[in-house]
Amino acid sequence: MSDAYWKTPQEWAWLTLDGLPQTKRRMNAMAERETWQSLGSDYARKRAGRGGGWEYHLNCLPEAAKQDFLNRERAIIAQADLQKKEKSEAAIMSRVATDLTARLKQVMEARNTILIELSKRAILQKSYDRMLDEFLAEAKSGAMPAELIEVLYMASDRRKNTIPSKRSIYYWKKTKESEGVTALAPKRAPQQLKQETPEYLGAFLRYYAHPTKPTIAQALRKMAASLDNDEDAPTYDQVSRALKALKGTNRWLDAYRGREGSLQLKARLAFTRRSTEGMEPTEIYTADGKTFDAEIAHPMHGKAFKPEVTWVLDVATRKCVGWSAGLAESAEAVADALRHAAEKNGIPAIFYTDRGKGYKNKRIGNEAYGLAARLGTTMTYSLPYNSQARGLMERAHKTVLNDLARTFVTYLGKDMDRQASQKVHKQSRKELKEFGESKTLPSWAQFTDDLGKAIEEYNDRPHSALKLRDSVTGKMRRASPNEYWNHLCKEGFEPFRVQADESDDLFRPHKKASCRRCEIAFNTNRYFSIALSPFHGQTVFIGYDMHDASKIWVHEIEKLDGKEVPGRLIAHAEFAGNETRYMPKSMTDTAKETRAKGRLKRHDAKRGEILEEANPMPFIPQVVIPTPSIDMPMSEQIVEPAQHVDEIEPANKPLVFSSDVELAQWAAKNPTEVNERQLQVIYNMMRRSSGMEILEYSGVDINALRNLVKDVA
Repeated sequence: MSDAYWKTPQEWAWLTLDGLPQTKRRMNAMAERETWQSLGSDYARKRAGRGGGWEYHLNCLPEAAKQDFLNRERAIIAQADLQKKEKSEAAIMSRVATDLTARLKQVMEARNTILIELSKRAILQKSYDRMLDEFLAEAKSGAMPAELIEVLYMASDRRKNTIPSKRSIYYWKKTKESEGVTALAPKRAPQQLKQETPEYLGAFLRYYAHPTKPTIAQALRKMAASLDNDEDAPTYDQVSRALKALKGTNRWLDAYRGREGSLQLKARLAFTRRSTEGMEPTEIYTADGKTFDAEIAHPMHGKAFKPEVTWVLDVATRKCVGWSAGLAESAEAVADALRHAAEKNGIPAIFYTDRGKGYKNKRIGNEAYGLAARLGTTMTYSLPYNSQARGLMERAHKTVLNDLARTFVTYLGKDMDRQASQKVHKQSRKELKEFGESKTLPSWAQFTDDLGKAIEEYNDRPHSALKLRDSVTGKMRRASPNEYWNHLCKEGFEPFRVQADESDDLFRPHKKASCRRCEIAFNTNRYFSIALSPFHGQTVFIGYDMHDASKIWVHEIEKLDGKEVPGRLIAHAEFAGNETRYMPKSMTDTAKETRAKGRLKRHDAKRGEILEEANPMPFIPQVVIPTPSIDMPMSEQIVEPAQHVDEIEPANKPLVFSSDVELAQWAAKNPTEVNERQLQVIYNMMRRSSGMEILEYSGVDINALRNLVKDVA
């Protein structure tokens, strides 16, 4: 029973066979549903030494998946047999490049030259044997040209200048006819290594193989310190020669292992170059996001920031089919880029991305209501730490986004001059501080406009991987992504496009929500429709627009192939449909308003406290001026000096105070004369920490005020 037919649920899911789920969780669900573990040891068994998980035999799978697996296995075996046969047939010719040294090649070529010369002479004579005797006699007598004599000496492969024998030449002729030219090379035993790996190298590598990358001298000092006798340690030159001797051997990677991580080591090893020959447009879209290496004015508040650019590339044609620019990598930005690609150029069969949060999320990849599922697109993710698999996207980033970033004075790449970068940084921050905006920072509109133009230029630029035959010269030439795309369209390719009448609902995100008395609560808003009355207490799917919160689309939950999906449209629920006031808020507006309220509240409290501490209100006594009498002569109408507020009798007219502090001082000394409005003012002042500090600083009796406002509180 071959172990190749036994695999874990995760391994079966990774194979993406016909009719099989592509996740470990769903594979386990299938195994439990079909009771594979109860079929016996020929179908299910426990893994040995790896945590006790289960492995399932090929015979457990559905017939379609089983045939798909067997077809792949037969194709692999056939390919291996073909490669073995081709390798066997090319073994002789491959010796020239692999086994033969320069000296052996020289001897081989000399022998072949002699055989060619003899074949020319044999044309003029009937007997090859007689012609060969005359040839050797000519060489021994010295009548042969010197150049040909040198070739004979070289062909004999002897240390002294000797002429090959007649028997040797016949052997060369037979060997060439049966095995080819390369068989003329002298046979040599496999060469031994020039130097065996020294015993001390393994001990040295324990100190040398460290991610901090110590020098040879540092590693030697640590090695010598660990030995009983430091004289037993090798010298610097010995170790250096031993490391160099590793090159060209099977242990060449030991010089880097430990000093470099798995990613760097992988970059030194062999790799698989993926070919896109024979692929059609929209067969595979790949996407990636990159932080733009230049500062741009934020579209909301104008401050400097670096936007995130997400774009979608068609693998077959290298064409940028869709893009989006956002404030950060998010599911919304990726969804917008995929929407742009699907509407403008066609729906992809496979969407190939990394495992970032912007791509592997419910909004994009949910099997029931994710955007990819509603498009009919298969999501595929690259393996962790395997960015080489998406080299097409990495190259496009360098040739487009990096070049575009360099056109802005706010460029922040590694190769930007530090002095110039600091000058731009200071200038932009100064302008932002003084005016609230900066002319140095490119605007959001300018950035998106330049980005769109740069992508169009990329699509019209010849690409080294795209070849087309020139209609005039007939020669192969480089083609641009747009040109290659149009060429394939002329040959019969037609993309699957999104219809206009389904575009809105297709790209609208969906989520589950509960219905209560014809209302659905979503994003701090409430939506109402009388048509929801039969669905009280039930869960439904709602579709919403990120930028328009005036209504939501309510769908029934239906099951399709075991998955819950949005079904029949129940109603368009309107915001506050059963209310008469308040305006709806979109998700963005809600977040911005909440943030703004908090910032303003903190700002006002801090500003009032700072102003009160910087400019405390001085004490100004209340002044009462006597009213002149009509019967009194003007000369007798003398204004008395002002008296302190606590020395005068209360007048019938309400007292006027110049500040809340003055009111508090008066109230502390006249508690029985304070009215309700004045009590409220004092109470509000004492609730603020800054107000209490000002009262204490002004010498007001705090305890008297507390007793006064106790009833108000």
